[in-house]
Amino acid sequence: MWISHTQRAWIRKEEALALTAEAGRAEARFHGVTKAIDALLADSRAKAMLRRLGIRRVALGRSSRLPENERAEGLAVLEGVVLAGVVARILSDSELTLWLSCHHPVELAILHRACGRGLNG
Repeated sequence: MWISHTQRAWIRKEEALALTAEAGRAEARFHGVTKAIDALLADSRAKAMLRRLGIRRVALGRSSRLPENERAEGLAVLEGVVLAGVVARILSDSELTLWLSCHHPVELAILHRACGRGLNG
């Protein structure tokens, strides 16, 4: 299919806007999960449960590298995908999830939203 330069430019602009918007959402999720994990790591029981899953503060490390184009939107989205995997691992532990629902419901809601399971996902 043939598309004009104008159409191609419009498509690239729309893709860039979508990537920037998703990067913003990924940054917000990352920030929310970081705060939730910090709160959980302050609780000795939650800390022990997270350690059992292999989840430590290091698991939330950010990449300091920028891609060749020096724009970090794609990197933020990729880190968001990795973060969703870490959160899914936390939520897959039924004992931990039940305990969180009783002792840290706000943090549990943040974790659910971060991996797309929340009502307002």
